[in-house]
Amino acid sequence: MAFAPDVKSELEKIVGVGNVRDEDYVLTAYATDISEIPPSKADAVVLPESKEEVSAILKMANERKIPVTPRASNTLGFGVGLAQGGILLDLGKMNEILRIEEDLMTVTAQAGCGAYKLFQAVNKRGLDIPVRPWFGSGPSIGSWIAATGTGARVHRYGHCQEWVCGLEVVLATGEIIQTGAGQYENHSSYLHRGGSGNLMNLFQMTFGTLGVITEVTVGLIPLPETTISVCYGFNDMESFIKAAYDIQRADAATDIEHEDGDLYNHFLEMSEPHPFILCITNQGHEKEAKARTEIVSQICEGLGGHALPDKFAKATWDNAATFDYRTARFGRYTLAAASCSYRSYERAYRIIKDTFAKYNIRNAWSGWSCWPAWVEGWAVAYYNPETQLEDMQKAKFEITRQCAYLPDYFFNSVRAPYEDLLVRIKNMIDPNNIMNPGTWDFVTGAPFKAIRNIPLEQ
Repeated sequence: MAFAPDVKSELEKIVGVGNVRDEDYVLTAYATDISEIPPSKADAVVLPESKEEVSAILKMANERKIPVTPRASNTLGFGVGLAQGGILLDLGKMNEILRIEEDLMTVTAQAGCGAYKLFQAVNKRGLDIPVRPWFGSGPSIGSWIAATGTGARVHRYGHCQEWVCGLEVVLATGEIIQTGAGQYENHSSYLHRGGSGNLMNLFQMTFGTLGVITEVTVGLIPLPETTISVCYGFNDMESFIKAAYDIQRADAATDIEHEDGDLYNHFLEMSEPHPFILCITNQGHEKEAKARTEIVSQICEGLGGHALPDKFAKATWDNAATFDYRTARFGRYTLAAASCSYRSYERAYRIIKDTFAKYNIRNAWSGWSCWPAWVEGWAVAYYNPETQLEDMQKAKFEITRQCAYLPDYFFNSVRAPYEDLLVRIKNMIDPNNIMNPGTWDFVTGAPFKAIRNIPLEQ
């Protein structure tokens, strides 16, 4: 181990001998994720089983200035869960559903609890979590909240973070805090959001750079009575985008997913001549779902859309969120995302698709409409790491550089005063900078600063 010899024994006193692993084969197994980022090893993998153990680990690490990288399901990629030395904190053993409170319409679980396990448990009670993770059943609830919180049904319900009612977080100093409803002794008497002054949003989408989420409480909805999905193919992107926008303006869908023909033709092995496809889903009472679907049909057909067989809707709604895993046989893959308004959507799509084509990298497009008028799209690109790694890295750099200059692209929207405030908050609650300081320091925004300072060729 790279740190002091007594550190391992101190960690073993906290979590037990079998929960501190520093064998080379274990460190190697934890050194990669789904992305193209080179392997990066921790000095030890530590598997706590309670918030008290997490607290003791962080307190010790902070005193000794040992970096800590939290990790649960490791489904996001981008190097977020890769340690560069120090402790890799695997929350996988903290995977229990603590309570389902039907009267409050909430579920509370430890951060390492898998999304699929949660959905199964609440569905049996006639309840549902509003948003389905883009990563299918792979992510844990903690990693999902700490990362994107996005997925199917964000058009109707917003991101999962908007349904978080309470968080338990362990700070770098070892302090355990509750935010949201959990900040009150008798939270049942208060609104889900916990009243004014809660700090939940501070710890969401910060990738473990401000603290370790150990417990999550999420609001629920009644399990939908009916689900109706339809797919429409379009021959041009202008009509495809306008149809999605008009459906959103008409409030005629629970979920609006965007695909391109490459998804069906190249990866799902379903012949589809249309280059752009919308998959629209409506859930709720049967009469309401049918009425909304009729509006969808009128909008799509009025813009030249062609109704596709049911098998396309089934393949998309049932499996689109996990098509990247189901098609992993095509090689290692990476992601290139566009998060922007409808006005920038086509340009972002063209930048991403054309750049991957330039380097002969196969890819497929999948995304969805978000409330109120926003689009999140992803190209999942497959490459051979032995022969295409350098080309793929060049493509990713070109895509990121160009998309960062779109007028409303997500990563170009952070202004310096706000960024500086985040850095001050980071320095205040993590003065020794031990929390996930490695591959992607989201709080300081280092990768994006570098991108914004690169002159864009005309």
